Amino acid sequence: MNTSLNQKANKAAAELRLAKRQKKIETIKCYVDAGFSAPSIADILQINVITLRTFAYNHNIFFKNRKPMSKENLSEGLIQERKYLTQQVLYWERERWKLDATSNATNNYYLAKKDLKDFYSKCRQKGIKI
Repeated sequence: MNTSLNQKANKAAAELRLAKRQKKIETIKCYVDAGFSAPSIADILQINVITLRTFAYNHNIFFKNRKPMSKENLSEGLIQERKYLTQQVLYWERERWKLDATSNATNNYYLAKKDLKDFYSKCRQKGIKI
């Protein structure tokens, strides 16, 4: 008899947690639809922004102008461009620490690093998950 009572209590607790989660999802969706940004929603709900973004991502809620990422494979051209940019970063990273490094090696390293970062940013804006 006591076991069935515990089972009923556990089932009721699970349903309550599910209802709270659904309420949280609906609340976040309302704020997103109204145009609020993630930091402002986190401030209103008094939760961490990273926690909010993770929760929203897991429940397919997307903030302002963000496209859902697709798991498409990169085209051959984009693969080669990424490979080249990565090689440039690695090359200039090694070059700048050599004793006989050119005076421009450090600058070239940071430029290569910025180019790679811009490449990833451009792909993410297109909705390509890398």
